[in-house]
Amino acid sequence: MEQTHLLRKLSPPSYSLSFDRTRLFSKIDHSLEQPVTWISGPAGAGKTTLVLSYFKHRGISPLWFQVDESDSDLASFFYHLGLLAQQHAPEQDALAQLTPEYLHGIPVFARNFARDFYSRLPSGSVLIFDNFQDAGADNPLDGLLPVILADIPSTIRVVVLSRSIPPDNLTPMLTSGEVQTLNWQHLQFTEEEIDGLIKLRNTTQPFSKTEIANLHQTTQGWVASLVLMLERPFDKALPLISEGRSKETIFEFYANELFQLANDEVKSFLLKTAVLQNIDIDVAEKLTENMNSKNILDDMAQRNYFTIKRFGSSANFQYHPLFREFLLTQAMHILGKEQLAETQSQAADILLNQGDVTHAAELLRQARDWDKLLALILQHAQSILEKGHFSTLRHWITSLPKKMQTQNSWLYYWQGMIEITINPISAICYFQNAYRLTQQQSDPLAQVLSWCGAINAYAYSWGEVKTLDNWIVDLESILAITQQIADPAIQEQVDYAAYLALMYRQPRHVKMKEYEDKVWDIVLHGDNFQTRIQAASQLLFYLTWWSGDFDKAEILVQTMQPIMEHPAAPPLVKLTWHS
Repeated sequence: MEQTHLLRKLSPPSYSLSFDRTRLFSKIDHSLEQPVTWISGPAGAGKTTLVLSYFKHRGISPLWFQVDESDSDLASFFYHLGLLAQQHAPEQDALAQLTPEYLHGIPVFARNFARDFYSRLPSGSVLIFDNFQDAGADNPLDGLLPVILADIPSTIRVVVLSRSIPPDNLTPMLTSGEVQTLNWQHLQFTEEEIDGLIKLRNTTQPFSKTEIANLHQTTQGWVASLVLMLERPFDKALPLISEGRSKETIFEFYANELFQLANDEVKSFLLKTAVLQNIDIDVAEKLTENMNSKNILDDMAQRNYFTIKRFGSSANFQYHPLFREFLLTQAMHILGKEQLAETQSQAADILLNQGDVTHAAELLRQARDWDKLLALILQHAQSILEKGHFSTLRHWITSLPKKMQTQNSWLYYWQGMIEITINPISAICYFQNAYRLTQQQSDPLAQVLSWCGAINAYAYSWGEVKTLDNWIVDLESILAITQQIADPAIQEQVDYAAYLALMYRQPRHVKMKEYEDKVWDIVLHGDNFQTRIQAASQLLFYLTWWSGDFDKAEILVQTMQPIMEHPAAPPLVKLTWHS
């Protein structure tokens, strides 16, 4: 399912026949002489269709990046951008991921990432960022745009499609001409273009010049409203829309009129599938119990009825955001709050079974199905953190009711793991809370891991270590629990944590030599790569600064140097090692 998600995110919508707006083609030709073109306009203004038709006629296959709410987590944004680069330079190592050690210098990371990313794209590439506004109102990408767009090679072009105009921090690039813009005034259909659209859609209803002028005045050249109006029955007069109404209100008026004309089967299908950001046929069939799902979606896509077919496959579709917002509003009125939430929860179950964890979590959050969201978090937290999506996991956890957050030791533990390299002092507090709860709730595994997590956080903090005594006191009981768990990977974590605690707080402890030997064994033979290199870094620190055993330190360096150059080695560990 993750592969399907990547295909959706990194592939353009299928091109369907549309009116060729040659008036704007020449403007895009001119704008592409500069590194960045920013096309802005309201939802339903035809931005994506315009770009698809332009590149189709110019014989160019652009690279596509579908921005969505997951990109509000910068780690997710850079992760997926790295996958796009990997598609075009598979022989090169994967691009760096935004791991926590970079979070204190994100602009520097973004600049280096962007330079490396662009260098891997084929010469002549055009990269499209579609629906840029979907990363959210507090979109952290906005602040990085001057960095990401600053060093675009002369052979690469970037096009941004957004409901919003360029942010203020791009003013220098706008002034210099490096960023060219097409805005709502450019995108509005002229009367001539409306006439062409009518003929393209094979409308049997004849339109005089006066009627076309009225259409233009009523819709203000907004193509979403035009499409809906042209779908109306011939015998219906065009209603007068006051100029004071918003475009969204006009769209809702016409969309509702056409929605009421649909049969009950199609209405039910639309209301239920509106909860899905992306619609796979098999998911739609399971959610709606309608085996006619493919025919319904194919028909809507072929009619350009605010339904987009993705990556050239008949199996995946997406409703236009404006249409989906309308359908969700209808679903709330017609299905009611409880049934809509039940549909969202059911859809989440289907997506989760297919491996789409991120969208399943968002649906459960919207449905306020806290028990299922909690279960999802506990099952998938580790894999989410391994991808570096710390902000995503934090968002899920903090969405839960406060009472649920404070009564679950694992939620405290995962919050500690989120913060451990960002704010280790805060992480210690989370691990303390987790450890306290595990003792009350008799959860041996959570107890052991919280103990290890807290000691690791002390090592990251490089601060006051007196309170490590409180954790060392429990060493023997932790060892006894670990033996009962009987998992070599857990035993390795406990041995390493015990070594850290004794090294930083009680280096003359009677068991210090025992744990030094155990850490040597982890470094040389451990199964977990991350633990091995972290242990090697701490062991080198001990040998050179604590024990002064430089002969052993030299052996360690010779043994681990090739491993430390591995791309998977965390930058912070590399920095500590080389320093």
